[in-house]
Amino acid sequence: MRSSRAGRWMLASALLAGLLLSATAAAASFAAVKPLKIKPETLKLTTATVASSQTLSATGGTAPYTFTVESGSPPEGIALSAAGELTGTPTTAGTSTFTVLATDSSSPARSVTKTYALTAQLGVGPRSLHKVKANGFVNVPLTAAGGSGSYEFTLASGALPEGVQLNSEPGFDVLLGTPFDAGAYTFAIEAKDKSTGLTGTRSYKWKIALTMSAEGGAQPEGAVGKSYFATANVVGGSGNYTYEVTEGALPEGLVLGQEQTSATFSGTPQKAETAKFTLTGTDTETAATVSAKYHLTVRSIAFPRLAKLEERDGEGAFLGSDVVFFQITHEAKGIVHGTIEDGNGATGTWTYSTATSSIKLDWPKIDGSEGFPYSGTCDQVAEECTGTQPSGTFTLRAFSFGG
Repeated sequence: MRSSRAGRWMLASALLAGLLLSATAAAASFAAVKPLKIKPETLKLTTATVASSQTLSATGGTAPYTFTVESGSPPEGIALSAAGELTGTPTTAGTSTFTVLATDSSSPARSVTKTYALTAQLGVGPRSLHKVKANGFVNVPLTAAGGSGSYEFTLASGALPEGVQLNSEPGFDVLLGTPFDAGAYTFAIEAKDKSTGLTGTRSYKWKIALTMSAEGGAQPEGAVGKSYFATANVVGGSGNYTYEVTEGALPEGLVLGQEQTSATFSGTPQKAETAKFTLTGTDTETAATVSAKYHLTVRSIAFPRLAKLEERDGEGAFLGSDVVFFQITHEAKGIVHGTIEDGNGATGTWTYSTATSSIKLDWPKIDGSEGFPYSGTCDQVAEECTGTQPSGTFTLRAFSFGG
């Protein structure tokens, strides 16, 4: 009797253990089968005429997965690959709705669908803004693409550099003006299709750089022994600057100084030379710097190199004018000699004295005539000279000085 009961108890225990094992396996199997799901939840905004790429993925099934468009269609220019790559360049702005089917590799295969709305905004140009210099004129055309062709542009956020405005008129949509202050300006511009109301926005970061009032090149020429003064200054900063020569050197006898916001080059040149140097200005409030390369020529003397001769009669009535060219032929002991040719082809001579800073002009008589020769002295400092001749007077005015 006892043996029979023990047998039945062992049998019951075995049956119970089997049931528990089966239940555990079933639960594990159930847990292993997760719902099939497509990601991401939403698609990113795209832009008309701009290449786009997004990737769809799936979870919960057996990889790999195959993706197809079950209904609807993506925007024109965009296509979905079997691997889930949603790529292309939308041709027009607008929103397209379509349903994607994802199928896994299990047997039997499992599948799931998801519906997406993909929006392409208007394309706004330019795509970026180049760095420009403060105090320099700018004229940047604005464009839009993907719509009807008739657009209106507005500042969506941020602020334009002071001195620049957004002008939106048919056929003349531009950023226009002269930026005053250096810095990095962040803003966004919105384009609106006047026919459909569709919009597009592009964000910009525009760098306005410091500049020099004289951006480089030749400084005014100087002369040995003559007092010299010239300036250059930073434009577009806080107004608080320091200056230094960071490469090369000023001509011998000149020094770098500062008057208010400007760098100064002053002194008395000691020798004839052409000095090349780099001037660097630093904004002491922002630490921004700007550099410009200059060359400054010092001549051995200063003399007129292009002048105009005005001939007048004894009563001052205007008779005509000729251009006179000065050509150096010899220099010795502080006296410079040269030849002169007027507009009629007549030639003469001139003599420049460094001792008196004057120039003497002489034309010879022609066929014994007393009416043609000119003679007199010219005060180089005054940049004007007068002389006499038998039939009247003449005035020589120098347009520019230097060699």
